[in-house]
Amino acid sequence: MAANVQISVKDEQSARQWLEMVRGINEDYYAAMQDAGAALTGMQESADGSLVDEFVEFGDGLLTAAKNTFDAIDVIADTVNTILDTVKNFTDDVGAGILNTVKKILG
Repeated sequence: MAANVQISVKDEQSARQWLEMVRGINEDYYAAMQDAGAALTGMQESADGSLVDEFVEFGDGLLTAAKNTFDAIDVIADTVNTILDTVKNFTDDVGAGILNTVKKILG
């Protein structure tokens, strides 16, 4: 991974919309990959043979890869969400601090 990673958020609403889109795509991808993996592993219920064994093994690998990908994207989405919340809280706190200072100065 790159050592100098930066994210520049243009506006919170666009970032949250992007985040929801990514989460939706991730959930759809995971469901599709689970279905594909289950179909391959399910072959052993109706057929036998070395090719079926290979399909089942591939299906197991597909299920593992889908879960790993889903989890990784979920962690990324959670990180972006945490960044957005931190920035929003910081901005709110700074705004409240400035308002309180102005009130104290103006009495």
